[in-house]
Amino acid sequence: MPFNFIIIFLFLTSCSSTTSISDKPKLPKIISKESALEDLDYLERELQRRWSYVDLNNVNLSKLIDLAQEEVSTSKADLISEKEFSIIVQKLISKFSDGHANVSGWKRKIDKGYLPFFIEYSKEGYLAIKTNREVFNEEFPFITRIDGKSIEYWRNIAGALVSKGSRNLRLGRTIRLLRYIQFLRNEAGLPKIDSVKITLKGKNGERKFSYPIAQDRHYYGEWPQKKSHIIDRNKSRIGYLRISGMSGKQKKIDKIENHLKNYLSTDGLIIDVRGNSGGSRDILRRIMPYFLKDGESVVVNVAAFKKDERVKAGDLKDRFLYTANDPSWSAGEQKEILRVAKNFNPEWKISNKEFSEWHFMVITGNVKYYDKPIIVLTDKNCFSATDIFLGALKKLRNVKLIGESSSGGSARSRRFNLPNSNLRIKAATMASFQTNGKLYDGNGIAPHISLTPEAGFFIGISDKTLEAAVMEILKN
Repeated sequence: MPFNFIIIFLFLTSCSSTTSISDKPKLPKIISKESALEDLDYLERELQRRWSYVDLNNVNLSKLIDLAQEEVSTSKADLISEKEFSIIVQKLISKFSDGHANVSGWKRKIDKGYLPFFIEYSKEGYLAIKTNREVFNEEFPFITRIDGKSIEYWRNIAGALVSKGSRNLRLGRTIRLLRYIQFLRNEAGLPKIDSVKITLKGKNGERKFSYPIAQDRHYYGEWPQKKSHIIDRNKSRIGYLRISGMSGKQKKIDKIENHLKNYLSTDGLIIDVRGNSGGSRDILRRIMPYFLKDGESVVVNVAAFKKDERVKAGDLKDRFLYTANDPSWSAGEQKEILRVAKNFNPEWKISNKEFSEWHFMVITGNVKYYDKPIIVLTDKNCFSATDIFLGALKKLRNVKLIGESSSGGSARSRRFNLPNSNLRIKAATMASFQTNGKLYDGNGIAPHISLTPEAGFFIGISDKTLEAAVMEILKN
C-alpha cells in the first residue's frame, strides 16, 4: 500500500471517529421569498375553493393574504425558514372560526425550551402540575405570573395561533401553549434566556421563584384516568362508563358496548367523556340506540358540504350523513327528518350555489331501552366527534350534561400541501349544525349544570363533578 494512501486513510478514519454526518445539527428548511409568496397565492385559491368556513364571521381572506405577503416581502432576509413561514400561515388560518384548521405539525417546528410543568385551569386558579400529575410546588400550587407578566398576558400571545372558536376552545388551547415559553417569548419580542421567573400562590400568599428552562415538554396525557365500573351508593347501583376517545376500532367499540350492556339493570348511568378530543362517530351510533325506544328516531346533525369538482354526491357518508330523500331511510326516520327540516333555521346562512343540499345523521332505537337517569360528564377538552356525541345525547329526555361547555367543532377536514414549502394545511369541507340551528364551531355544547373542575381533580384526589352526577341520579 503506498505511504501517501495510508496517510489519507488514517486522516479520514480519525475524522469519522469524531464527526459524522448524523452529528451535524439539522439546518432549518428554507425557501425563497418568491416561493413563499407563490405559496400564499396558492393558499388563497385553495381555501376559497374548498374551505367551508372561509366566509364565516365575515373574515376577509384576501386582506389577510395581502398582510402575510407584506410580512414576507418586507423581511430583511432573502430566505425564509420553514418555522417562520409555518407561523405566518398558522396565524392567518387562526383568524377564522374553524376549530380543526391548522398547519399540520406547526408546534414541532418552533423553538424548544419549555416551562418545567404544565398548567390546568381550575375553579381556584391556574394550577402548575408535573407529568406524573403531582403538584409542581405543594406549598404554592397556583401560578399567577410568568416572567413577571400575568397568565392572561401570555394567553393573549398564544391566542394569535388558536382558532377564533368558542371561549372554551380558546381557553383550553391557549393554556396548553403556555408550556412553549421560549417560543412565546420570541413572539412577545422578549429575550430567550435559560431560566424562567415564576410567581406562585398558596395559602400563605405569593412567592417568586426562578427555574431552569426545561428541554422536554411535560405532557398532559389522558385525564381523568378512570375505568368503567359500578358505583354502589345508598343501596343504588350506578353504572360509570368511561369513554376517553371516540375510537373507530371495532374491538374498542365492542368493549364499550359490553360495559353498557352490563349496566342496563342499574339505577342510573354516568357517561364520562371528559378530555375526549374526538375521533369517529361509531361509538355514538353503537350506544345511543340503547337510550331510544324501539323505532324512535332522532336527527343528531344537519350538514352540507362545500361544492368542489373533486367532491361527489354522497361523500358525507363517512360522517353517516345522507340527504332527506336517501332510499336507505325508514319511514320513521324520514318522518323525523322532515319534521326537523321544516323547523331548521341555521344561524349562519349558507349559499345554495356554494354548498350541497342538507344532509342528516339519524340514530334509531333498535335494542333494549335504558330508561333510567343518564348523566354525561363534559369539559372544555371535548371536541369534534365528542361534540356530536354530546349534542345528540343532550336531546334525550332522561339525559343531563354536567361540567364545562365543550370546545365546539365539526368539520370533515381535508388536507392539502403548499407546492413550495410543502406545508400541509388542514381545513373544513362541510358546514355542520346542531338541529337547533347553531353551528358546532364557535359554540360547543353547553351543559345543563355548569361546574368548573376543582384543583384536586387534576391531581387525582377529588372529583366533585362526578360526585355531583352521583347525587343527581340519587335525587331522581
